[in-house]
Amino acid sequence: MAYSSIKQFSKHEQHTSIICQALAHPARLRIVGRIGRSKDKMLDFQSLATDMPLSIPTIKQHVDYLRRRKVLILGKKGADHVYKLNTSMPFLLNCIDGIIDNHDLLSNSDIDNEIEEMGLALM
Repeated sequence: MAYSSIKQFSKHEQHTSIICQALAHPARLRIVGRIGRSKDKMLDFQSLATDMPLSIPTIKQHVDYLRRRKVLILGKKGADHVYKLNTSMPFLLNCIDGIIDNHDLLSNSDIDNEIEEMGLALM
């Protein structure tokens, strides 16, 4: 495959691609989904890590990755540190909302067959 410059694509395509890269791991999707579905739209680290099938250091790496990309921001709720979605970026929030809104639809569909048709497989 030949090299192509990302600048050859529209800004919308570039931005969507960057957001997809930031969310391109099941752990990061779960983290973002949990915060997005939470009552106050914020969670402490322990709530994020609950029932996550990864070690604490690995979860921290994913949270840090999302913070570096400005998907998550660190806030305070009382004396506790909490993670929140970055509400200053509407395009990002729209993408995340779409993922969260469609999560139940995806989990109830025959997505396994679609993934297989794409030549992909779950690890």
